[in-house]
Amino acid sequence: MDKYRETWEKSKITVLKAVIGFLVLALVLFALKGELKNLNLIEALHILKQEKNSTILVVFIMGLIAVAVTTLYDLVLCKELNIDVNKKKIFKISWMSNTTNNFIGAGGVAGGGLRTAFYKKEGVSTKEAVNMTFTIWMTTLTGLSGLILLNFNFIVKLDNKFYVILAILISLYIPLYLSIDKIPYIRDKFKDSIAITMPLKSKVKMVLVAVLEWIVAGIFFAGLIHYFAPEASYFESLAVFSLAITIGVCSFIPGGIGSFDLACIYGFKLFNISSSGIIVGMLLFRIFYYLIPWLLSMFLIVGELLNAKRSKKNKNNLALINEFGIKALSGLIFFSGIVLILSSILPNFPTRVRIVRKFLSVPMLQFSEVTVIGIGFILIILSKGILDKVKGAYNVTIILLILGSLLSFIKGLNIEASSLLGVIAFLLYLSKDRFYRENSPLEIKNAILYTSIVLIMSLFYGFIYFVINNSLAFIPYKPVVKNFMYTPKMMTSYFLILLVIVLIIHFLAVKKIEFEYANDDELEKLKEFLKKYDGNCKTHLLFLKDKSLFYAADNKVIIGFRMYDNKMIALGDPIGDKTLFKKAIGEFRAFADKNNMTPVFYEINEENLPLYHENGYNFFKLGEEAFVKLEGFNLNGKKKADLRYIKNRIEKGLFEFEMINPPFNDELFNKLKEISDKWLGDRKEKGFSLGWFNKEYMSLTPIGVVKHEGEIIGFATLLPVYDDKTVGIDLMRLIPNPPNGTMDAVFYSFINWAINEGYEYFNLGMAPLSNVGVNKYSKVKERMGRYVFTYGNKVYSFKGLRKYKEKFDPIWCGRYLAYPANSNLPSIIVDLAKLVAEAPREE
Repeated sequence: MDKYRETWEKSKITVLKAVIGFLVLALVLFALKGELKNLNLIEALHILKQEKNSTILVVFIMGLIAVAVTTLYDLVLCKELNIDVNKKKIFKISWMSNTTNNFIGAGGVAGGGLRTAFYKKEGVSTKEAVNMTFTIWMTTLTGLSGLILLNFNFIVKLDNKFYVILAILISLYIPLYLSIDKIPYIRDKFKDSIAITMPLKSKVKMVLVAVLEWIVAGIFFAGLIHYFAPEASYFESLAVFSLAITIGVCSFIPGGIGSFDLACIYGFKLFNISSSGIIVGMLLFRIFYYLIPWLLSMFLIVGELLNAKRSKKNKNNLALINEFGIKALSGLIFFSGIVLILSSILPNFPTRVRIVRKFLSVPMLQFSEVTVIGIGFILIILSKGILDKVKGAYNVTIILLILGSLLSFIKGLNIEASSLLGVIAFLLYLSKDRFYRENSPLEIKNAILYTSIVLIMSLFYGFIYFVINNSLAFIPYKPVVKNFMYTPKMMTSYFLILLVIVLIIHFLAVKKIEFEYANDDELEKLKEFLKKYDGNCKTHLLFLKDKSLFYAADNKVIIGFRMYDNKMIALGDPIGDKTLFKKAIGEFRAFADKNNMTPVFYEINEENLPLYHENGYNFFKLGEEAFVKLEGFNLNGKKKADLRYIKNRIEKGLFEFEMINPPFNDELFNKLKEISDKWLGDRKEKGFSLGWFNKEYMSLTPIGVVKHEGEIIGFATLLPVYDDKTVGIDLMRLIPNPPNGTMDAVFYSFINWAINEGYEYFNLGMAPLSNVGVNKYSKVKERMGRYVFTYGNKVYSFKGLRKYKEKFDPIWCGRYLAYPANSNLPSIIVDLAKLVAEAPREE
């Protein structure tokens, strides 16, 4: 499928999911109205604090058992499909995939991607791995359908039409799934999908697994609710769970956060049950069914990352696993920040506080508390640097994790948080060679985002602090706890300092690389280089001093580029030893990747596309470039009538042409500058891929002038290609309202001069969007370009430019934009437009 269309479809689906999620949340919130005001979160926290460690241990074990049931999907499916993978491996893959999918959601993409990557590592084909993921995704919904059928009598007792209708609709999914292969359209459309073509016996087994999964999860949920809120029966809790989890899944919100919880509260309200115990049960279900299993998965994924480091088999699969491993580490760092913040918000155990106070002063404890929260915020920010594989972010994160671990222990003997941070720091250390990027440019939008995150979390922290500080009546050790709360003055100063620290740390960890433009010495070196190697139609523009030079392939290849935003935009193809172009393109991309930038090649030749394709680039056709073959060039034919007319005028002396070689005198330049300024009018010079009026630059090549009655009415600078075969026109300017045929006179005179000088081709320049998207099978983005070419003449004469150059009967060669497959094409095109339109750089 065309990637642009696929991206567009994904974007629409993402927006649709967000809208559905918002509507579901809004609907449930409206239904609850004032019910949320009656919930006492502080009382729920108090109930949780009073629980014995043995109770929490039992909940932990039961949660693991409930989640372990989900691995039956893979175990049964592998057996049915005769996939030969070790059962322990299957269990591990299934655990990592299912828990990630439960926690992150994303429509099954997150867990499905993991499942596919790990099965491919075990030798399963991509097709089979993807089919397994799709089958499990389809089957999971049948479990919800079965759970609702089992609890239908209690759902009816809720006396809520919406819930009853929802239950009826969802319960129909099982018969639909079992008979879906009987629908001709679906059977033909998905004839290669195991989920559709699987034998009925196998489908029934998978349905039974799905129903078992949700029954066990429901029993775990109902047990927690009944334990903390005895007035809620097991069957009532199961009925509420079956509907709430369905709403959570249908909301497309990761983990059903918000939608599931609010639906639970509303469901229990319909049973006239409302207590803090409900909140405690739901919270523990979240922690022990979603969070902790996912954290275990993160450790397993990081372990796979470390194993991949020692293995050299199947580099493509390992690269995918490495990517998931880095994402897992980033998630753990983000989670570490949350842990540190929460550990400071929630009151410490009184016995631990009393022990600590015997050895440390109150100011020292307050300092530890403030520092721990600050580290928490900073770790959340740095998790992005870890995701980007930035070496600086890794170094700072390791230090902060160790410091956070020590301070967590000092401020309240928080052994749990301290140990967790220590383990995460150790895992991060083991993965240190994965962090190779020297830089990661900080965009303004990201700086605003990071600042907003800090401010929002600061406000959230302040709110929680206020709630707890004013609700400590139930805590017997209130005076002890209040000694460690902050005064408003301390909190205000802390947040201001924190904001500064976050920005400083981010800039220290993520520096923006700076490139120097080619200076006189480098351009002299370039001239010597071009004596040995051929150039191309863009090479002469490197002498504008607005680009940097990237030497690759042992200095045998040069790529001229300009950094713009977070992109390295190369102009044209590389120059130098053509046998090393592929290697040079790879080195350029590796350098950009190391600095977390996007490498882009602008206006490359069609013949070189395979070199870019093998380096992972996609393409967008920009248009076509016209070349006149000078051997045998003549003015015969109807199309060249205008040129014959111009030739006659030149021969009669009505137009005069002169090619003037450098150096040029000031009088000539002043005259040309006058013409150029009048030609520009209120417009600005364009740059990057176009030459501009600059005395030093123009003095590098001859200038051709056209005169009428002894006065210069137009001029153009020569564009050498540095291959002794091709030449063209770079900068062309005419006086306002020139005599008819002046532009033709310029082109004809230059072509005639090139013939006399022994050149083989004359470059007429680009016809933007010409012959783009003309085929009905062309990519969507190129068909859009075709519409611009056809209907955009009011803005730019696309058709007119092509038509004008056609009179010279040229050879048309495609020119392309090459960009990494995983990059944002619209963003690249916008930045290119800005770059070309940007005012030229002045010395």
